Amino acid sequence: MRLVSIASGSSGNAVYVGSEQTHILVDAGISNRRIEQGLNSLDLKADDIQALVLTHEHSDHVKGLDVLVRKHHIPVYATGGTMKALRRNGTISAIPDELLHVIRGEESFRVGDLTLLPFHIDHDAAEPVAYRIENGKKAVAVATDMGHYTDSIVRCLKYLDAVLLESNHDVRMLETGPYPYPLKRRILSDFGHLSNENAGRLLNEILHDGLKKIILGHLSKENNFPELAYRSVASALEMAGFRPDSMRLSVARREGGAFDKIVLVLDQLCMSIPPVFVGIILCFLFGITFRIFTPGRFIPFAQNPGKFISYMFFPALSVALGRIAVTVKMLRSSILEEM
Repeated sequence: MRLVSIASGSSGNAVYVGSEQTHILVDAGISNRRIEQGLNSLDLKADDIQALVLTHEHSDHVKGLDVLVRKHHIPVYATGGTMKALRRNGTISAIPDELLHVIRGEESFRVGDLTLLPFHIDHDAAEPVAYRIENGKKAVAVATDMGHYTDSIVRCLKYLDAVLLESNHDVRMLETGPYPYPLKRRILSDFGHLSNENAGRLLNEILHDGLKKIILGHLSKENNFPELAYRSVASALEMAGFRPDSMRLSVARREGGAFDKIVLVLDQLCMSIPPVFVGIILCFLFGITFRIFTPGRFIPFAQNPGKFISYMFFPALSVALGRIAVTVKMLRSSILEEM
């Protein structure tokens, strides 16, 4: 059984859960193209998906729903309240009724050899739910977008093999950040989002020796950092006597903005090029630019090789360190887990 976050964050969410025979998605809050790319990386196609189950109607969870479902004829499962909200805002107006299935909170249903239990959570949406998904003796859960947790939620998250759990914000960053006061109050309310600290407290309630994979998801871009979420939750686990590395604690990759995508593309282009050569190229570009804008001050290699090489060294070092940092982040954010 696999639990894989294709994207998780305030700008878009899509999670794959599957067995050898059954493949489903939880939410479709990113573009159809991006979902297809994520599935391809798992050696799957969108046509392999047998169900799309929705947590609620907010755009970062349904942005890609219409195109994905109509293109690949994927059945959609959501609570009655979520379906009504999606009809009101026109999200599912072009989707055939035979693909739309209403489910009830706290009532299990099956898709292939997977058993799904939607359970109620508190969030500022029509009828939001999280999901516990079982296949034989294996169980995973996707639980995000909840302002707080209850005894009922804790019971639904007991005895899991893996969980994707919200760790949305750092309270201090949110309180001192740029958000308007009403939005801060909404996020901090019982119908908002789970903070790093509360994610750690909830994990302490559901920890057991069989929980081998914890993925922290739905991180806010403005009010959290992956390293901060990881450190906060890891500290809470260590205080409870658990070693985070024994449970493979990780942070789900967020759906990045334009800058993040440019950085990733550049990094991929440079992966096969030794950093020193990248540094040489940057050095020559810098030198040409320097000479264009400040004529007569460019120092050719023949005149002063030592100074020229020193100019080359620092760009090369910067690129090398940058690549190491990106590689470490990618390794720490890896969330593909086979159980």
